Amino acid sequence: MASLPRIRVLNSKLIWDAAPHNAFTDLIRWKDRWYCSFREGIAHASYDGKVRILRSEDGKTWESLVQFTEEGHDLRDPKLCVLPDGRLLVGMGDRTQDTKNPLNWRTVTRVSVTADGERWDKRIVGDPQVWMWRFVTHGDYVYSFGYCQRPKGLGGETFLVFYRSRDGLEWERIVQTEAGGGYVNEAAFAFQPDSRCVVLLRREGGQNRLGLSRPPYKDWTWQELNDRFNGPALIQFSDGRLLVGGRAKPIGAGSAKTALAWLSIDPPNLSPALTLPSQHETGYPGLHLFGKELWTSYYSSESGKCSIYIARLDVTYNAK
Repeated sequence: MASLPRIRVLNSKLIWDAAPHNAFTDLIRWKDRWYCSFREGIAHASYDGKVRILRSEDGKTWESLVQFTEEGHDLRDPKLCVLPDGRLLVGMGDRTQDTKNPLNWRTVTRVSVTADGERWDKRIVGDPQVWMWRFVTHGDYVYSFGYCQRPKGLGGETFLVFYRSRDGLEWERIVQTEAGGGYVNEAAFAFQPDSRCVVLLRREGGQNRLGLSRPPYKDWTWQELNDRFNGPALIQFSDGRLLVGGRAKPIGAGSAKTALAWLSIDPPNLSPALTLPSQHETGYPGLHLFGKELWTSYYSSESGKCSIYIARLDVTYNAK
């Protein structure tokens, strides 16, 4: 079996810490510029979350492009995607507190789409109480996995809904799945050259699950993995290798870290690749391949408060 590529950190830089709590990132390159999205708020789960997008020409100097806000709403986990027609989409969860029971909340999904980075077409999409968490373009469609968001304290079973859209604004359901059962939620996914969809799924109280399906994506198989990454990201290299990222906390390893691991489908397995400079509250990376480098956004509290970082990584294949 071929040895796995080696990954090392070339540079890691704090790029934003203006709010008391800055977290839950994504990263993409669009029209020869970098875009990094994240949530700003008073605290991790406060009901004042705002979504900010930064833009950079070189990945070193960043400027604020736009901030999305809704009074009394918690906007969070903004995810970026280039649509089939070349426009940029940012999707985010929108939580509002239940006035009758402060421990509960209501959830919808908001998307904003732009052709130039200046004017945005905004819309609520999907189904009530289903949080469309990440967006991936494949062929003529953009796809999203949403999960049924349970109010705090209820726990129990959840389900996933797989959606698709041509323009990012009008969405249709493909299938609803229990995804193996339990409290499943955040899903990162990629499409292989033969159009098979591969999913890394977060499950509360257990390890990640691996999901597989072929077109038309109505039938899914789910298998347990050997590790757990919260806020998962998944990227596919040109040779078909799959790399995942997220918040990892191995048993007995102390503080949580933002880490990367290679994902094997057959057999299903996660092999540690790299731990980023991070500690305590951290995670929710965005991953983007640029030339021979892998760029990642993430957040960490190592500076004293939760702040946004960009890291450049070198991926070296071992000589045969």
